[in-house]
Amino acid sequence: MDVQTVIIAACSDIVQLYHSIPADRPEEFGIVERTGGDLTNMVIDRALVSVQLFAATRGRLRELVGQMQQAIEQLKFVEPNVFGSDVLSVFEDNDLQSHELATTINCQITYNY
Repeated sequence: MDVQTVIIAACSDIVQLYHSIPADRPEEFGIVERTGGDLTNMVIDRALVSVQLFAATRGRLRELVGQMQQAIEQLKFVEPNVFGSDVLSVFEDNDLQSHELATTINCQITYNY
């Protein structure tokens, strides 16, 4: 299982998460994308991952971001193949394509695949 799928499975109780933007965009959702990182050896992956969240209001978006940040930080304690999970930055903006409110959480996940 890739690291994006691990995050989606572990955090979808907060908001529906996808690998890419769905054709029929719900009001609240998130996408999980690997943006970089390296395979240190044959079994360890230090992935850089972005979780972009969308919501109708800035207040609701901030609630989702807070919950997602906590869930990402807790991955190392609840997922057996995750040995490190750290939020590196949070960036608020509007989505460039849809102009909807969006916030991106950038994180590093150390994962044994």
